[in-house]
Amino acid sequence: MRPISLISVAAVAAVLAAGCTKKEAPISQAPPIPPGPNAAGPPGGPPMPPGQASPAAAGKVVFTSYCQGCHGVKGEGKVPGTPVFSAAWQKKEASDAPLLAAITNGKGRMPAYKTRLSEQQVKDVLAYVRTLGK
Repeated sequence: MRPISLISVAAVAAVLAAGCTKKEAPISQAPPIPPGPNAAGPPGGPPMPPGQASPAAAGKVVFTSYCQGCHGVKGEGKVPGTPVFSAAWQKKEASDAPLLAAITNGKGRMPAYKTRLSEQQVKDVLAYVRTLGK
């Protein structure tokens, strides 16, 4: 068996020492953690602006991300068959319960959002929709 040379031992020691002295980045430099299911904004969507007060304002953020593609920016009904959120529609659809059920479980061509939106987000969207016909 060959004796271990002093150079080999020094090289191994240098490699081990270099690996042990590596410092981790401070927490302030760590990449941000993406919002989870309990984040204020819709999953995968924009976060809620700080200090958001009203459910309608929170609902507008969700509506913009999930609803306006079919329902239009102002609830004008872009896709055939979607309701126009007018004053007449608001009067006809006076009860929140069936609308909350439609958002949660889907209705007709509208998909269900129960796995994408929290119960509060569904209520916030409806609060925003109620502002569109005024």
